[in-house]
Amino acid sequence: MKWQERRRSLESFLQTLTGKKCILSNISYDASIKKLQKIIRNDANIFCQVLAIRSVTWVATELGAEFSKFSVSLLPDLLEKMKEKKQILRKPLIRCTLEVGKTLPLEDGIPVILSALSMANPEIKKQTMLFVVQQLEAMQMERLKGFIPSLLPVLVELTKNATQDVREVAVHALESIYWKIGRSIGSIIYSGEELHAARFSRSNCIRVDLEDQFIRPNLLVGLLKILETHAADTTSLNLYECSDVLVRDDTEKNGAREERRLAAAILNESADFAAIVNCLIKLLDALKLSPTKDGDNFHLEISDNQTFRKFNLMLPVAAFEIKIFTEDD
Repeated sequence: MKWQERRRSLESFLQTLTGKKCILSNISYDASIKKLQKIIRNDANIFCQVLAIRSVTWVATELGAEFSKFSVSLLPDLLEKMKEKKQILRKPLIRCTLEVGKTLPLEDGIPVILSALSMANPEIKKQTMLFVVQQLEAMQMERLKGFIPSLLPVLVELTKNATQDVREVAVHALESIYWKIGRSIGSIIYSGEELHAARFSRSNCIRVDLEDQFIRPNLLVGLLKILETHAADTTSLNLYECSDVLVRDDTEKNGAREERRLAAAILNESADFAAIVNCLIKLLDALKLSPTKDGDNFHLEISDNQTFRKFNLMLPVAAFEIKIFTEDD
């Protein structure tokens, strides 16, 4: 069948669907969904794909939870199609993925989501994470326990991805999880006894590097490690992070307190020393600090600290980490 004939058949099918006021749940759509899925997966014509996607979207929206029997097999094809850049396909595809996702318990789709996040294509990773964020907004807290523990390590790893868009969306997804769960995230990842053991057991302790620690004393080390990892693959990279760190405080009962900080590390092959200095001066100007020699604010001087040699960075780098004061400070 030529693509023009397939297109006319799909247009007629979609018109039949949308012409009804509602879908009758006692009608079997198995054969139709199977054919539509085959078109989405294999058809070379973009217009036929769009019509098939729109048809699936409509059926999924109308059937709701009854559509879930198709969702597990459909979701991998929809996420894999996210690599397409044409907006005529991208927009209906995103909407279809969200509608199909609503019919599927997210914990049942974990293998599909993790598989999509492991694909090489950065757009598939990005759109899959955005799909997860959308699903999280509607998810009840009790359902998170079967979902978050397997997803968190993957998202953390994607914050180190070489593609900036992927890193930004991974951070956005982690922020969404944090705002959804809050400080009770430990109780989601562990049971009560496991959480106690994770906090206090010392019998099976192993040494970990700073970037592997869940609780960090600073942000800048992690950003510089990312720069070091990807410096050979890029000539320009801007990294930013705003998060909590744990600092020593003898005035507190537990000897430590949380502190919100902002950190950035900026690498640019074309930058010279003047450009790096200008970047830092602009930051301090924004904080309403003026250069001084008495140490009250800031001043520029030559430094030969060993820390600068710990990272294999041969290009100009500007980096800073500052505390963000809140109303309670």
